[in-house]
Amino acid sequence: MILPLSKYQHLVTLGSKVENTTVRFHVFPDIDSCLEDNPELFSGLLKEVQPKIKVFQSMQYIESKDYKHLQKSIDATPLGRNATPMFLLLYAHMIAGKSIDFGAISESSAIKLCEFAATYGKLLFNLNFLNSQMNRDFITASNVLKASFLQRSIKEFYILQKWLLDWAKYLLKEKTFTTVGMPHFKQGDIVRVDFGWRIGQEMGGIHYAIVIESNNNPKSVMILLTPISSYDLGYKIHPTNVDLGKCVGDKYSFAVLNQTGSYSKMRILDHRIYGRIQTELLKEILKKIHKKFGMGLIC
Repeated sequence: MILPLSKYQHLVTLGSKVENTTVRFHVFPDIDSCLEDNPELFSGLLKEVQPKIKVFQSMQYIESKDYKHLQKSIDATPLGRNATPMFLLLYAHMIAGKSIDFGAISESSAIKLCEFAATYGKLLFNLNFLNSQMNRDFITASNVLKASFLQRSIKEFYILQKWLLDWAKYLLKEKTFTTVGMPHFKQGDIVRVDFGWRIGQEMGGIHYAIVIESNNNPKSVMILLTPISSYDLGYKIHPTNVDLGKCVGDKYSFAVLNQTGSYSKMRILDHRIYGRIQTELLKEILKKIHKKFGMGLIC
């Protein structure tokens, strides 16, 4: 039987002018018997993929890993491993606006084929389009980043270059990151943290920091910290900060209270505790933080 375009044009998002041509598509000669044995063949596949469909820029798509999973599900059906490219070929005929000669295949089976091919083909087309767009946008972002790098001093360039590599490693690690093996950090503990490259007056680089939370959950990947900065004798510490003296190592340090924030434990280096802040200094820090931010922190 010949299935005209009007049967499935509403399924195709890529509108095209209808051509007065017919193409032969005799790829699934046993589809009638397959659907007779398993009437839910296509609806089952669509039901499997439906929860994974996402929308970006008004386009429906599924992630590459979900698309590969769908391919494996199709391969496992009686349709066989050659079904995937055939669905894409059918979709190509559909968006070209052609009538399709399915031979001896029944009309109901042909329509189900077209319905599934329309969904499957559209998801792949949109996925490929978005991946291509991502590549273009990444190149644009990389060029802007390069221009920003080259405006820096040589020292700043290599600090930025190191942080960019470290940041990329963090991105690769974040989905598998676990706090297993890390100490149970307590309020007042001193840790060493990679704050990375930050902008303006934000504090960046590797610094010691004070754990501020009164009861941090060991399983939590986040922790509230106040960075520590060193100073030379004679430096006047702002009254909103707290002089720590030689709290760690041989350098004089102070707590930079306006940089207090929540940070990922991935940033904590060596998984070590380097010491503790004295009780009176900790009380002063918490009092000033409470005054500055209104945070109810208990020592």
